[in-house]
Formats: sequence, structure tokens, C-alpha cells
Amino acid sequence: LALSKPTTIIPNGYEQERLDLSRAALRERDADAQDGLVRVGYCSGTPTHQRDLAVASHALSEVLAEFPHARLVLWRSGVNLGEFPELQAHIGQIEWRERVGRDATPREYARLDINIAPLEVGNPFCEAKSELKFFEAALIRVPTVASPTQPYAQAIRHGETGFLASDHQQWCTCLRDLVRSEERRVGKECR
Repeated sequence: LALSKPTTIIPNGYEQERLDLSRAALRERDADAQDGLVRVGYCSGTPTHQRDLAVASHALSEVLAEFPHARLVLWRSGVNLGEFPELQAHIGQIEWRERVGRDATPREYARLDINIAPLEVGNPFCEAKSELKFFEAALIRVPTVASPTQPYAQAIRHGETGFLASDHQQWCTCLRDLVRSEERRVGKECR
């Protein structure tokens, strides 16, 4: 229905302060000793993202089962794990983090080795979400595996700037390849 109303799309971005906080978090991460774990983070905003996590939950479960050194990092107020028995089976590999203010999120992203942004492709609400989670992680040099919604598909060059996964097998492949190889986490294509 055309209502003849003018519209403007204003894309998300980041300001200099955000870049400075991200670079500081990156320096802190690079100075810290590594513990040998590979952390896959899902920085969900609210529990409304339950259906989004379901897009990748079975792939995450398979990867956790295959790699004992992998951890799934979740924000306590953003996920109801009761809806994901496949993830509950790996409760010992789940790290819970408390929600933090916007200025502290770069430090949270810096704790991760892999960022995920699963969304329901084709869902109008999800198709309207910005690529914010991709570039916030990218500022800290954390690779993102995302669903190929229009914003993510436009922002990510698969295998170069991030990874796109449209089905269970692609989620498994990208996550496995990234967990297996630090080299791939810093910019090599998943196969």
C-alpha cells in the first residue's frame, strides 16, 4: 500500500569514541594470555531473539560436542536456555555474561573468538535489522558468522570480511572451520 509518505533510511554506524573503545579493548585482549578456549558469542539484545538463536542452535550443539575447548558465550538476560535442550546438553561449555552498558560492549566482544548473528531470513522484522553486530565485532577483529538477511548480505563479503550461513550445514561448516583454525578466524575463508 503506497501512502506517499517520504522515508529516509539512516544506516547504523559508529562514532570515534566507539572506535577508540574498541581499539583499547583489542589492545587489552592482545596483551592478555590466551587460555586455549575458543569462545563463540551470541550477544543477543533481548529474549525476543529466541527464534533467531534457533537458526543456529543445532549447529552450535554439534560444534560444542565435537570440540571440548569450544565455549558458547551468552548474555544472561538475552536467552532462555530452557527452549534449547540441544544446548542444555552442553551446559558445562556455556559461559554466561551479564548485560553491560554500551561503553563496555567492546570489552565483551573482545572476549570472543567468533561472533554469531543468526536471524530468521525472510522474516520482515529480521530483514529490517541492521548489521550492527557485524561491525561492532569487526572493530575488535572478531569474525562474524551471520544469516544472509539483506543487511548482512550487503555488508559481509563471505570469506573475506565475515561469513554467511543460510542453512544448518553452512552454520556447521563455518563454525567448525573457525573453531579449528586460528588462521581462519583472522581472515581465511571457511570451506
